[in-house]
This record gives sequence, C-alpha cells and structure tokens, in this order.
Amino acid sequence: MHVSPQARVSNATSSQIERKTVLSRVSMLSELKRPGLNHARAIMSALLIAGAMVSSVSLTIPAVAQTNSGIADYIPETALFYGESKLDPASDQFVLALELLERANLEALIEEGDLADFGTDVPEDFEDFVDGEAGFFLAELPIEEGLTLDEIFLEASDASMTPGISNTEVPDGWAIVLRPTNVDASFDFVMDEMFGDESATAIESEYNGYNILTVPPIDEFDTGASMAVVDDVIVVATMPEDIEPVIDTVEGDLDPLSGHEPYTDVRGRLEADVVLAGYVNGPALLEAFNEQDPGALAGSAPELVSSLSAHQGFAFWADDAGFRLDSVAVPADSDSVPEAAEFEAALASDVSADSLFYAGGVDLDQNQTLDALAIVAAQALLGIDPLAMATPIANPESYADDLFAETEALFGFNLKTDLLDQMVGEWGMAGTFSDVIGVEPVTDFIFVTELNDGETVEGVMATITNMIASQPDDTIELSSRQVDGSDVTTVTSSEGGFVLTVEFGVVNNQLLIGFNQGLDIFISGGVDALTDDATFRDTLSELPSDYSSLIYLNVQNLLPLIEDAIDAFSFSTIPDNDPDCGNYATQEEAQAAYDEDQFTNFNLDNDFDGEACEDFFGTGATPVVESSGIGDVNVLSVGSVTFSDGETSGTSTIILIGE
Repeated sequence: MHVSPQARVSNATSSQIERKTVLSRVSMLSELKRPGLNHARAIMSALLIAGAMVSSVSLTIPAVAQTNSGIADYIPETALFYGESKLDPASDQFVLALELLERANLEALIEEGDLADFGTDVPEDFEDFVDGEAGFFLAELPIEEGLTLDEIFLEASDASMTPGISNTEVPDGWAIVLRPTNVDASFDFVMDEMFGDESATAIESEYNGYNILTVPPIDEFDTGASMAVVDDVIVVATMPEDIEPVIDTVEGDLDPLSGHEPYTDVRGRLEADVVLAGYVNGPALLEAFNEQDPGALAGSAPELVSSLSAHQGFAFWADDAGFRLDSVAVPADSDSVPEAAEFEAALASDVSADSLFYAGGVDLDQNQTLDALAIVAAQALLGIDPLAMATPIANPESYADDLFAETEALFGFNLKTDLLDQMVGEWGMAGTFSDVIGVEPVTDFIFVTELNDGETVEGVMATITNMIASQPDDTIELSSRQVDGSDVTTVTSSEGGFVLTVEFGVVNNQLLIGFNQGLDIFISGGVDALTDDATFRDTLSELPSDYSSLIYLNVQNLLPLIEDAIDAFSFSTIPDNDPDCGNYATQEEAQAAYDEDQFTNFNLDNDFDGEACEDFFGTGATPVVESSGIGDVNVLSVGSVTFSDGETSGTSTIILIGE
C-alpha cells in the first residue's frame, strides 16, 4: 500500500536526512555539467501543448477502474497543468509500446548505418534512472502584458518542437518530479546528464528543512536550474521557488493533487495503465489569467476560453490495435455541456474508397470555430485588419453582429444568418490525391452539408456567382450546369498553367462545394465507396460507436505521396555555380575555403549538399535516389471521434498499426 508523503515524513526522518546529505555531497563539487536540461524542458512543453489540445476537443470516455499514480501525492492541488508517466521498461505498457513500434516498422525510416549506431550513446547508468515514475506540473503561468492564450500555447509549441530553445523562453513555475526506485543512483544520473559539464558555481539553499542545489545563470540568456531530493522524489526546476510547492505538499502545508476531487474525477474516467497521462485545471488557469492580465483573454479564440472552463484530462496508451489518445472534459461546478447529436457518417457511403481523408459530423451551425472563421472572412471583405485594432473588443457578440450586418449591406447576404445558421444536419468532406508533384496534380475534394432552408442558401450562392462574374479575369472561366435539376456554378482557373475547377451549388437541399471531379464522384456514388474500404471499417471498429464527429486519415494512401515528394526533391534544381566560385582555381580549393568558414562562404554551397561549387567546376556526380523507407511503414490509419453526453465531453483517437 502506498503511504502518503505526510505520513512518511513523520516516521522516516532518518531516511530524509540521509537523502538530504546527497545534495550536500554533490554541492561540494565546484564544476557541474550543464543543460541537457533543455531536453526535459522540451518534454514538459509538449505536455503543456497536449493539455491545450485536450481543451479544444470533446468526447465522453467510459469510466474505468483507476488507481491514481503515487507521483500525484507530491504535486500541489493548485497545479495548473500536470503530466505523469512510468519509467519502467518492464511494465506492460512499455513492452507493448515497443511491440507496436516494431510492428509499425518505423526503423525503415532510419538509414542502415544510423540504425547500427542507434542507442549506442545511452549512458551506462541509464537503467538506474529509467525505473519508477515521473511527473511534471506548472504551478503558475506568468503572462506578458497583451499576450493572448493562443500566443502562449503557440510559444509553448515552439519550445516543445525546438530542443535547443533558450532557457528564457521556458516559463517559470514548472517542475519535474522523479520518483525512482533508487533515489541516490538516479540523483547522480540526473545531476550528470541534465546539468551538463559547463563550469558553474553550485549554490546550496535550505527551505523547510530541505537542501536545494541551484546552478545560477551562466549568461543573460540563461535562467539557471535547481534540483533537490524531497522525501523519496527528485525535483528539478528553473528556480528554487519552483521546488518549494513540492516541499510544502510533502510537509502537509499544501494539499496534494491526488486528493483533489476534480483531478480524481477526470483521471478516473480515463484508462488506468498508460504511457502518459495529464490533467489541466481549466478554471484555475482562467482565474490566473484574469488576475494577472484580464486583457489576455479578450483576443483569444472564444472556443479556447470556453473549453478551459472545464477540468480536462488525457491519456496516451498502447493497445493491441495501436496507440490510443483519449481525452475527457468535466465542467466545473456541475455545469452541463451541450449534448451533441449522434450520427452514422452516412455521407461516407457517397465518397470514394480511395479518399485520403474523411471528416464528418452534425450541425455546423453550432460550431464555434466556423463562426470565428466567418468573422475573419467578414473582416477581410470589409478590409479590416484585426491586428491593427487599437483596443480589445469589449462585446464580441455585438461586434460580430455589427460586422455581419455591414457585409450584408454591401454584398446582399448575411454570412451568419443566411449561410452558417442554415447548416443544420449531417456534414462531411473528403479528398483524394493521386499526384502531388506532377505538372497537373489531381486533387478531388468534396464538402457537403445538409441545410435547414436550401432556398436561402441558393440565394447566397447566386450572389457569390454574380460577384465572381463582375470581376473579369482572363485566367478564370465561369459557367453553370444542371445537377439533379439544380444550378451548379463552375469556376475554372488556369493561372500559371495549372488548371483547377471549383464547383458550388445547392442540390437536393444540400450545399455542395467540389474541387475537380469531387462533386461528380459524390453525386454518382458507386460501388467503390469509403464505407466498403476495409481499413476504414477496421478503424471505426476500434472507436466508440456513439459519436458526434469523425476524422479519418488513410495513412497508407498518404505514404506514397510523401515518398514521391521526397524523391522529387532529392535532386537539387539549384545550380551550385555562384560567381564567387571563380575566386578559386579548383573545386578542392573552394571546398577547403568552405570547410574552414561555412558562415562567411555559405554561397559556395547554394544547393546545401556540403559540396562547394560542384556545378561551377563541373565536378558534381549524378545523384542517386535512395529509398526513404516511408513506403515500408506499417501504420494503416488514424481515426478520431468526439462526442458529448451533457455531463462530460472528450475524444477517442486510434493510430491503427498493421499486424
């Protein structure tokens, strides 16, 4: 049975003292190795982004038996973001994840020479570290004046995608908590691997009976790093103050997250045994924004602000069929969430079995994202630059109504009431791509939505047709045709030698928008429908049967397109014959100059292949295209569904891997 940190503190004083001496022993070192720490920060930023992603989706996950991770006992319940993972290579999830990766054949993407060296640089004492649990939490979210939620999540995304990002771009207030089997051995490993070997002065401080070791910033672009052993966990953070909440939680001065009812409720609705799990305290996050900078919310997307009013969680885990990502959102204060209508993706029976992707759902008139896009479109039609607006919008709803009224006065229809609000019922879209690199790529696409009042939308389509006709352009040909007794506008563009056909109209009380042959494929139907495709059916069979929206991507159809694109661009079309190459007598001399100072002599290698001036001197060899290995990847598809039952909402996603 897991003993709480509070109890353990009261009856294990000698063990605490012994572990605290580890810091004293290490702090005597005058030279410490330095960051490597950026990699841990990148992981934490990725977790933050995962929380943001959870906030933008909705679906209910059936509750399952759940034992919360012991690492949550060390996290204060005031945490805004929290993520946890097991570091046990012998665990069922770890073993199954490796099996899935092997089935997916991702090693085909690694060149044979690199594959032989793969994993050879793993530190000898790595096994002492990868054994136990790990957690991450964000205690507070500093906000720059005028920074919106969207921009903060964008910056965090940049951090997670850039391992070498500077410390100043990582927010204060975060901490990593490691709970290994062998604290002392793991402490030595973390100290050696995460702090690096650049010279720095280690400063030891004390808080509430615990020693904290801090490596101060080495320059103006660095924030430094801190580390401590707290009971039987290792805590790594930017500053000593970021470690203090863990100490306060262990000492009983702060309540632990593991006893926080919203967290236990959310976590209990997700799979128990997972690779990675996370929690977002949306209400606390919004409160922090309002306290620190209320203006930051004004410019953020309404759906993002709305979604953060709930407690959210996510779980990434390995299953026999593939990797799964589930999320759940529980409204605060027992509020209800709109109950979404369920649908059966009937429109999928009218799109091609070769579709690269399919997305569908119901009632686009309720979609906040589409409303936001309509506002952007209205601003563009009126020539309004939202970035140039001097003050935040005080009443977004009133502003949107005024904006749509202005566009109606100018163009004769209201984007909101005459178009978006009419999109009631099932909608779907699909696309096929048979060539992405040829002279004339073949891209067939169809979007269709059922309508409440087809005649009103017909009027909008007629107005748009007249607007196009009033703008003469030699590269555009405008015509119309009859489809099932209804007028469909056809716009053919031949700009730049590339021909694209776009068609739109209202047919059988459905709005149809098609590219190239997309509309004809949808209207004609046929035996080769997406619903007859085995991969599509297998993907749906792995997802909950009751849902309100669906996204499907046929990865096996996508891989050849990626491989063709890589092959096409593997030959450089940029001649490596800069005039400065004439400053050298031979290619060898130009190469030597380039190798000595690549920054100054960058123009000697215009095609970025590492060989200088080969075209100028005529020494370039005929390149040989090697297989990228992408076509051998055994990932079949990605499918994701969302739904809401009035109490909770969330998503369920499957990355389907072949046998």
